[in-house]
Amino acid sequence: MPVKKTQLTRLLRGSALAAECLLYGAVCGGVMTERDSLLNNIPMWAHLNSAHFSALINYGNGTENADIVLKSGRVTITAESGGYYCSDDEWAVSDCFVSDIDHDGSDEIMLHVWKTGSFGDFRPFWKEDEEDLACTEHLFIFDWDTSRQKRLRPMWMSSQMPVMGEHISTDDAGTVIIKSPGGKVTSWKWGDWGLGREPDAETTTSYSDPP
Repeated sequence: MPVKKTQLTRLLRGSALAAECLLYGAVCGGVMTERDSLLNNIPMWAHLNSAHFSALINYGNGTENADIVLKSGRVTITAESGGYYCSDDEWAVSDCFVSDIDHDGSDEIMLHVWKTGSFGDFRPFWKEDEEDLACTEHLFIFDWDTSRQKRLRPMWMSSQMPVMGEHISTDDAGTVIIKSPGGKVTSWKWGDWGLGREPDAETTTSYSDPP
């Protein structure tokens, strides 16, 4: 039976990502079969970006330099004083941002994440009997905490994003800008708790799930 072009592309991408992820196994705890499945199930329009940059992170009581590497769906962050973070093996990280998302004067780390299932260990009671196996995208926001060896302290961990994010960026004001595969652009800002969509031609959508 012939293999379609899209199927071949997905197989090649999944194989390449899985091979590269083996390089991180010793540091990040190994590669599991679930990760291979996740990498193969990410939509074809999604981009797992690569980046390597340094950031001066303002955490309120001071600043700290950090080296950030994003590759093959995994992000590693090394603080100048020795703190080290590696993203969860069950996540495929599409992008990483350093910005003052909640406008409190301190920087947050935001990850654009693909994972299996919309929820984590805890889900709404009305979803308990439903399987949660789809590959979904999320925005995870962390505080920078120098009292932690891993530095990143979960601040806001969203369930499935209400819009598709082929490209996500932040501006100097901490606004999150999301471009969908169809080209529609929406802007999101931190509200009382969580990101809220800026008013536009459509009805404003609330996006405020607790961590």
